[in-house]
Amino acid sequence: MKLTQKQIQFIENYLIEQGVKYWDVRIELIDHIVSEIECKKDLSLDFKKEVINISNNLGYNSYSVRKRLNEKTKSIRRHYDKLIITNAKRLFTSLKSVILIVFILCIYTSLYVYFSATLFVKLGIAIYLISFILVSMSVTPQLIKRKRSIYLDNACSIIISPFLIFNGFFVLVNNIEAKSIALLFVLPIYLLFTYCCWLVYRETYIKTQRIHKELNSI
Repeated sequence: MKLTQKQIQFIENYLIEQGVKYWDVRIELIDHIVSEIECKKDLSLDFKKEVINISNNLGYNSYSVRKRLNEKTKSIRRHYDKLIITNAKRLFTSLKSVILIVFILCIYTSLYVYFSATLFVKLGIAIYLISFILVSMSVTPQLIKRKRSIYLDNACSIIISPFLIFNGFFVLVNNIEAKSIALLFVLPIYLLFTYCCWLVYRETYIKTQRIHKELNSI
């Protein structure tokens, strides 16, 4: 039997009730349920009851949805971790990137030598705040969207993690001299880590937007 748009919408609403809050996960589950129903030869079946039965058989109910989402989140995170490492490798295997990084590090080290500890720390904080604002401008629209994507949500978490680590550094180091010395090493690593995370977010954003547009055009 071929399902109508109204019936497919019922399946989606049912999955939302079961706690499947991500549209990309729902699309995947809807495809499985629709395939199961369309294989049925009995056209007189109770559609709503059949959806519930098939969902329970496949494990798409409120009891197991949280566990499934946690497992999928862990899988996505592992994939993103590999992408971050890959992006870092690309940076240090590209001659242009290496030259640019060395040039920036030379300027940054010179500022450390010529600036006082207090001024250097202020500079570090300013660079941190600028990077935070730029990343926030990229991520905030996704965080306030009504239709959430599990891939983009996890990409947002990945890109926010460097800021949390950097904040922890400021809490742990109190002495201004020690903070300026630590900033000399921590800030470049933080910026490189943030950039690699942002590349993962950008790639994920482009991919999910393309899929969403294709689904809307159907």
